Amino acid sequence: MPVVLNVEGISSGYGDSMVIRGLSLSLGASESLAVLGSGLIKYKR
Repeated sequence: MPVVLNVEGISSGYGDSMVIRGLSLSLGASESLAVLGSGLIKYKR
């Protein structure tokens, strides 16, 4: 199965608190991924 998404070393947190550190994953062509939670994406209005 071909890999359509490959990420390595993702880190995220709130201030000094790291909630995700060093996350790596690969996603195949027929696989699904859901990321649940708040504050994962920062944007400006």
